[in-house]
Amino acid sequence: MEAEALVLPFLSLALAVGVALAFLPTGQQPDAGVATAEGGVDGTQVRQGGLLFELVKFNGLGFARGFRQVFVHDPALLVAACCGFVVLLPRLRSAARDPRVLVLAAHAVPYGVTWGMYAWVYERYWLPLYPVLALCAAALLTAAARRARWPALVAGLGAAVFLAVPVAVAARFATLARRPDTVREAADWLVRATEGAGATVLATPQLNLPLAYADVPELTVPEWKRAQA
Repeated sequence: MEAEALVLPFLSLALAVGVALAFLPTGQQPDAGVATAEGGVDGTQVRQGGLLFELVKFNGLGFARGFRQVFVHDPALLVAACCGFVVLLPRLRSAARDPRVLVLAAHAVPYGVTWGMYAWVYERYWLPLYPVLALCAAALLTAAARRARWPALVAGLGAAVFLAVPVAVAARFATLARRPDTVREAADWLVRATEGAGATVLATPQLNLPLAYADVPELTVPEWKRAQA
């Protein structure tokens, strides 16, 4: 029974990968708006759930970038979660028999592997994994409290640290958000520079200016300008 409990999750994951590969589109023509010399994109894409995936970016760079992104926002939680995962490793076999763990892993593992393999990731992509990180950190805190002379004190101090770091980071972000930033200053300059001129301003899709955007269907943008954007 133990062997079956360990093999079943891997068989389920392999079946899911096989189904995904069966529906993977191939032979698509390169998109001139996506192919750029800088990114080395060949135009092969997969669209799923309104998201665009470029297959050449499934190179594993998302793991290192994701680790750095989470560390910047919440270093205490990330370090504690990694240590907690190491603490849980000896109990992995028994945990594999727990349906609650399997349900949690059924989401966390495929989600984390998918974005870890993808090179183009942002901080918000990792938010669904924060509950898992919190559980791993709690495992470390629980193990430390059980070995301490004053368990309640250790648990309280650990929880305070885990809460203090994200609160401090959020307060810092809130303080910076109240200050003038270069994006708003650029938007104000565009308003002043183009007021009454009837000019059309082109902006890269990655730049979200606090301005009213309008679609101009008749505007033809040369491919070299699209590549620069």
